Amino acid sequence: MKSFTVSSESVASFGWRSERKGKMTNVDIFEYVTDAGEVLVKIVTDDNFAGVGAEYAFINHKYPGSSVTMQALLEATVNGVSIMCDELSISVGNEEKRVYFDITDFFGKLDRP
Repeated sequence: MKSFTVSSESVASFGWRSERKGKMTNVDIFEYVTDAGEVLVKIVTDDNFAGVGAEYAFINHKYPGSSVTMQALLEATVNGVSIMCDELSISVGNEEKRVYFDITDFFGKLDRP
């Protein structure tokens, strides 16, 4: 199990809107940097489709021109609280980075039109 320690301060936050089947969904995205320097992104939505889209929107916003090379689902703890995470490995030029997404809010929830 992966474990993160983060402060309560958000490094950055922004909103993203998803449209599917005529339904607009607002998604809040909060970026944190862990004490170990890793990027942890909290996605707040109750729509699985919008949540996954927000992961890729964040990657495109934060790391333009990058490509996702691997994705894995894992259980993690943040400050002692259990969460579900998507771990995305991305290639940015010659550098490989890992970005962790807290998907607890939307994991396993079906989107409704």
